[in-house]
Amino acid sequence: MPDISDYDSINYDYTKYWEGRDYENLVEQKALENLLPTKGDAILDVGGSFGRLAPIYTKRFKKATILDYSQIALNQAKDLAKKRNITNLTTVKGDAYNMPFEDNSFDTVIMIRVMHHIENPQKLIKELYRVTKPGGFLILEMANKIHLKARIRSVLKKDFSFIQDETPIKLGASKEDPEKGIFYNFHPAAIQKILEAEGFNIIKKLSVSNLRLPPSIKSKMPLSTLLLSDKLITPIFTKLNLGPSIWFKAIKPKNE
Repeated sequence: MPDISDYDSINYDYTKYWEGRDYENLVEQKALENLLPTKGDAILDVGGSFGRLAPIYTKRFKKATILDYSQIALNQAKDLAKKRNITNLTTVKGDAYNMPFEDNSFDTVIMIRVMHHIENPQKLIKELYRVTKPGGFLILEMANKIHLKARIRSVLKKDFSFIQDETPIKLGASKEDPEKGIFYNFHPAAIQKILEAEGFNIIKKLSVSNLRLPPSIKSKMPLSTLLLSDKLITPIFTKLNLGPSIWFKAIKPKNE
């Protein structure tokens, strides 16, 4: 059984992580708006935590479900849904490797900022495929091991095999960031191969949160400038896999 990041065991409040991260939050919201179907019956947000992205998808789907391992986060999601007057959202506590849903339950499944906690991506993606309806969509985000800064570091170290090496990088925990209990950066090519091997067809790829600037610099730049700059560099960053976060939109074939 793969290890699981248990936020409740360290009393980790994920809402605090997003304080001061307006740029990252907004570009991820825009990415999801871009990749989501305009409407649907049922959507599953795997590892959706406190419902950060719920206001976007609950407007497009009749029923929405957040699955998360953290009961603390799910309680926060319920509270936020009440405050936002969201009435079509359900929360379920569970393990992403063994989800408590029937086969072909959701016409769209999203998993954002969760893949870096996944020790066994093939087992996880197989499960995502199982719960997705034929003809349904998967939107999957992953932490990218070959982002621009990592490439620069590898060149400075004269490690010219880094870009081709598809082995994931495991990062360790720290007192400053206990959230890194299980934290992997993956190669986009490796995740794409697993998605396709498990039966998904890739429709689109997108590089997101491309401006990896020091907080001291980012805090002095207007949010509108950050968003415009991100928009301008996204096409080239997507083509070359340069951003820290790579999103895939895939479809489960209807003949399955």
